[in-house]
Amino acid sequence: MIAKHKVLIVLGLATVVLLPCRAAAEGIGFVNELKMPIIVQGSTVENNMVRRGLPVLVFPGKTGWDINLKPGRRFITIYDGRQTTRVLYQGPPLLFAGRDMLFAVRVVPGNPPRVLLVPTKVGN
Repeated sequence: MIAKHKVLIVLGLATVVLLPCRAAAEGIGFVNELKMPIIVQGSTVENNMVRRGLPVLVFPGKTGWDINLKPGRRFITIYDGRQTTRVLYQGPPLLFAGRDMLFAVRVVPGNPPRVLLVPTKVGN
């Protein structure tokens, strides 16, 4: 009886160890191609109420992910990472279909400078 329990415990531990490190969580990724950190925050509208997601801090050259999203329209707001009240981007909603999406955040020259979301291929 004790040997049977030991086998079950070993099998359980082996299962946990062999599971992938990151579970598949679909979301929207943002590659920061600017020379400053940015904060990306997504939001949705449910039952006539705006539900904001967690803000994601993305450093220059890095990628940040807004994950565990429900399919539907997702409004994206990008803020300056150094001056968080300064909105850099607030565009039309993205239609999230439940699959990973990746966007490059690029600067549009001008005064004041603005940013643009450019769809990019998701690498596996």
